[in-house]
Amino acid sequence: MRSLKTSDGGAGQLDLFVGAGSDIAARDAQDLMAWPFFSLAKTKRVQPIDFRMGEVAILVEATAEHGMATIWDADVLIWVASQIVEARDAGKATSRLIAATPHEILTFTRRGTGKAGYERLKAALDRLQSTSIATSIRQAGARRRRRFSWINEWRERLDDNGRALGIEMIVPDWLYEGVLDRALVLTIDPAYFALTGGLERWLYRIVRKHGGKQKTVRSTLTVARAVGIGEPLTTIPQVDPGAQILLSVRSWPKVRQVFALIDAIEKDGIDPCDVAPDHWRHVHNRLAAGMQVRSYSPARHGDWLRRRKLQA
Repeated sequence: MRSLKTSDGGAGQLDLFVGAGSDIAARDAQDLMAWPFFSLAKTKRVQPIDFRMGEVAILVEATAEHGMATIWDADVLIWVASQIVEARDAGKATSRLIAATPHEILTFTRRGTGKAGYERLKAALDRLQSTSIATSIRQAGARRRRRFSWINEWRERLDDNGRALGIEMIVPDWLYEGVLDRALVLTIDPAYFALTGGLERWLYRIVRKHGGKQKTVRSTLTVARAVGIGEPLTTIPQVDPGAQILLSVRSWPKVRQVFALIDAIEKDGIDPCDVAPDHWRHVHNRLAAGMQVRSYSPARHGDWLRRRKLQA
């Protein structure tokens, strides 16, 4: 681990922090685990996330060029948190300006280290930089919001032949301060990086954040639809005023089945939030009866979108 002085641009007042490689424990910031900061879809999302619950307010906005940072892009932030915590616990200096090789980040996050992996990493860094967040979390008053991007700036270091020597990035104060606070970071299982579904990853982070090291965890999954004025609804915790439940399963085997269905839908380029409500009712009834679930095809989705347009 070394610390160097840099003199370029806005990073001139920051020391360059070089991490400890890829063979360290994975740590995640609890604020990122508990709240909806990332897109869970593998397709580009530009629609903002506008979340409010009590005194917590989160607004996440994306650009049309890059789209919103995804829960897979957040693996880079897990790498950042892990490097900072590793150095902090060893009594070494850290900084918001962090240097690494693409190979270190890709190896740590269990990704391929070839050219395709490097191109995907650069795309993730672009989304992390271009996604804008405004939140009241860890602010003195509910009306105050902190605005930042997940990465303030990043750059490649190249040799004379144009080959990548490494990457430098600057993370925001909001993230850096949260990672330095021992109470706001948790160790996660490296197997997390092998989870392919966005909802599956989100569920792991929620359970790890709220369940800690408890040995008993209840697995439930509910798919609900927002209702209009006068429509019947069901009271659901933390959903105001309520919603129409389309699917509800209990037990990990059934929850995992639903995640597999969602993964298949995402692979066809369909946002699970846009799926026809009748399909989720079908899934609920078939799983309850122990019967096979019909797949949700792009053709069926197209029929639903046309029908929805006519009903609007």
